[in-house]
Amino acid sequence: MWTKKTGAAHTCVEAIREAVAADSEFNRSWGLDSDTPNQSTRKALKDADDRYKPISTFLDLEKAIRLEFLDFKRKWDSETA
Repeated sequence: MWTKKTGAAHTCVEAIREAVAADSEFNRSWGLDSDTPNQSTRKALKDADDRYKPISTFLDLEKAIRLEFLDFKRKWDSETA
């Protein structure tokens, strides 16, 4: 997604914020009262999802936390056994 200030989106959150703001501005300028995003917003959100892969990032973080916990548990069990 493209930003006006820098020419590139810096984060997934920034890309999503811009897509939602653009959708809101579009609806206001055309007098639309829609609860669903327009087509360009859907495309921008899909592009942000493809570029930043937030679900994959979340799952990788969860995996790292679990592995760290299991490593700690293994050390704890060996020390207390």
